[in-house]
Amino acid sequence: PAAAAAGAPSPPPLQPLLALARPRGLDRWPQPALWFDLETTGLGGGAGVRAFLVGVARLEGQELAVRQHVLPDLDREAAFLEEVARDLAAPSWVTYNGRTFDAPLLRDRCTLHGVEPPAPLLELDLLPAARAVWRRRLGSAALSRLATEVLGLPPEDGPGGGEMPALYAAFLAEGDPFWLAGAVQHNRVDLLALASLTWELAAALEDPPPSWPAPDLIGLARLAERCGRLPAALLALERAARRAERPGERAAALAALARLHKRGRRYGAAAALLEEAVAAPVLPSLTHLDELAKLQEHRLGDLHRALALTERALRLLTLQGEGRAALARAAWERRRARLLRRLARAAAGSGRGRRPG
Repeated sequence: PAAAAAGAPSPPPLQPLLALARPRGLDRWPQPALWFDLETTGLGGGAGVRAFLVGVARLEGQELAVRQHVLPDLDREAAFLEEVARDLAAPSWVTYNGRTFDAPLLRDRCTLHGVEPPAPLLELDLLPAARAVWRRRLGSAALSRLATEVLGLPPEDGPGGGEMPALYAAFLAEGDPFWLAGAVQHNRVDLLALASLTWELAAALEDPPPSWPAPDLIGLARLAERCGRLPAALLALERAARRAERPGERAAALAALARLHKRGRRYGAAAALLEEAVAAPVLPSLTHLDELAKLQEHRLGDLHRALALTERALRLLTLQGEGRAALARAAWERRRARLLRRLARAAAGSGRGRRPG
C-alpha cells in the first residue's frame, strides 16, 4: 500500500448528515469516520468483477491521510482483501455510490474468499444527497463534475473512471506499474473530492451558503427537509429567492417556501408567497396556481380569489392546445363549477338573512 497526506481543514461535525445514512438506532454520528473508493476490473458488476485498487481516507490530526491498496495479481486477492478489511475497520463509512456498488462488491469478494467483511455501524452513500442538491443545475452528479463545478478543484487531466479496467488489464499483461499510475492518481483525487464534498454538505445543512446559486439552494432545502432540518430548509429557500436570476427560479423558490409554511399550518404566509410566485412570471406555473387556489378555497375561505385563479388557469390552458391540456382543463372546469355553486349558495344565504326594507 501507498500512503499520502493532504492538508484539510477541521471538518464540521458530521451530525447534520446522520439522517441521510438511515441509521439503525443511532442518534449520534459514530466516530471516527473514513472515506473509501474502489477501482474495479469492470463497470457493470457481476461475479467476475473485482476491486484491484481500494483507497481509504481518514483524518489524522489536521490532515486527511490517504492509504491505497493495490491487488498485484489475481491469485493474491484473499491476502489483498484481508489487508483492506483491516484498514476499513471503523465505526462509520462515507462513499459515493457505495451503498449499491462499492460496499456490496467488497463484501461479496470477502465472503467468496472466507474473509470476514468489515461491518461499520453506519454507512453514508453521498451520491443521492449530491443528486438532490446539484443535479437541478448541473444535470449530472458525477463526482468529477462536482469537484470542479462545486468545490473549485482543477479539472483532472488523467484517465477517467471508465478507463480503469483497461489500465489494470495492461498492468497484468505487462507487469509494469506505469499502467497503474493514472489509476492511483484518479482514486486519490476522488477520495479528496469525496471528503471535501462531505464537509461542504455538512456545513451547508448547518448554514445554507448565501453565495450558492438559487437552484443549488432549492436542492439543499429539499435535502434539509429530508433530514428533519426545517429551519435550514426555510433559510435556504429564502436565500434562493434572493439569489434567483430568472423569474422561473424565483417562483420555484417561493413555491417551495410556501409548501413548508403550509406544512407548518401557516396558511396566510403560504398564500402570500404563492401570490408572489404566480405574479412574477408572464406564464405562471399551473401547479403554483393550483396550490394557491386550494389554499384560498379550503384554508382561507376566499372563494372569489379562488375563482379568479381558476379563470386565469383556464385562460392559460387555451394556449396549450389539446392533448394533456384537455385533462387539466376538465379538472379546472370542475373547480370553477364548484366555486360558482358555493358562491351562489353563499349569496342566497346572505339574501335570506336580510330584513326587508
